Amino acid sequence: HVVYLGEHGQKLNKILSTSFPDTNAQIQSASKDKKKYIVRVSSPTDPGTFYLLDLDANKIEMLSFNYQKVDVSKLSEMQQISYIARDGLEINGYLSFPAGSNGKNLPTIIMPHDGPVARDNWGYDYRVQFLTTRGYAVLQMNFRGSTGYGFEFRQKGRHEWGRKMLEDINDGAKWMIDQGYADPKRVCLVGEGFGGYAALQSIVKDQSLYKCSAAIAPITDLEVRFGASRTNFVESK
Repeated sequence: HVVYLGEHGQKLNKILSTSFPDTNAQIQSASKDKKKYIVRVSSPTDPGTFYLLDLDANKIEMLSFNYQKVDVSKLSEMQQISYIARDGLEINGYLSFPAGSNGKNLPTIIMPHDGPVARDNWGYDYRVQFLTTRGYAVLQMNFRGSTGYGFEFRQKGRHEWGRKMLEDINDGAKWMIDQGYADPKRVCLVGEGFGGYAALQSIVKDQSLYKCSAAIAPITDLEVRFGASRTNFVESK
């Protein structure tokens, strides 16, 4: 959430929350006198629509929108979910079903994020929508070490790239199967960057869960990816 501060900011907060409920509404630019604003509004089913907010005229006018050839009626909502990892830690994430689906026994994509010190967010994700419009359920989890859940949660990911982080991902796949959302015979792991590394290594830790794995630009060499010397990595352990 973005919260604008001060008396003027409180006025903007009220206008945006009232005019655009259940969305991400953020100011992109403003006039020097702070009377006119360009506002970008987005959600899982809105790739991004731009509005002109005119405080003097007390009106909001739509200007344009992203991905103009996308049929938004086919886009999927994104649910906030949580599950318990094998060591008792709560893992939060987002679950997307194909529009119109009953959410049961679906071919499923497990999609861990890059970083790994990063996170997935609620909102429009073209990769997720590409998959859901083709019949897949998609689970994105913010495994331990992800940002946005406090310092202690982030620290739980230290030295766990190839261990508990991967267990959190696999536990998400098991949760999808246990809930009846995923067809256990049609679960695939797809990731980019660290998610690509996870797509390679998670199937090593548990080969029973997945029927396929796709690694997009995976981290397979820390020196190449981060430009640090081998000595630095040894000393940091």
